[in-house]
Amino acid sequence: MNDSAVRRSAAVVAPVDQAFRYAAQRLLGRLAGGRFTVVEDGHRESFGRPGDLDASVRVLDPSFWRMVLTRGGAGLAEAYMEEMWETDDLTSVLRLLARNLENLNRLVRNPVTRIRGLLDFAVRARRPTEVTDRRNISAHYDAGDDFFALFLDPPRADPCRAFVGGRARVARGR
Repeated sequence: MNDSAVRRSAAVVAPVDQAFRYAAQRLLGRLAGGRFTVVEDGHRESFGRPGDLDASVRVLDPSFWRMVLTRGGAGLAEAYMEEMWETDDLTSVLRLLARNLENLNRLVRNPVTRIRGLLDFAVRARRPTEVTDRRNISAHYDAGDDFFALFLDPPRADPCRAFVGGRARVARGR
């Protein structure tokens, strides 16, 4: 892990992130089949027992805990891509977590899934605005002309059919 990495978080950790960190530490205390070490804010804490598998992570952003506990494996992956945490041995981290997946899911899934469902409902209940509509359309559909030029003909027509004299015929592929 890169000890010179700059933390992206503010000096003060939000209370919600403190609560998620606390909950995650309680869960990590139940790990079996190896040791999991977390380095955050200059502090090192190990969970589980030394075994055939040791894994270590450095948390760079305290909202990492919230993302992982509310979004599970997808949250862990997204937090990694967003550089909220790092490790020197990703394989060991994933193997140790996989060994404990059933136990962690049983403890987390029910209460967190209920909370996430309520939060998702609250988000869906909000009326969309023009700003959010534009952002969502841009994120999902605005691929740009260069992308469409890869598979559409010059007038950007349907790539599968050509209409000639009122009859459709399949165009030859490129």
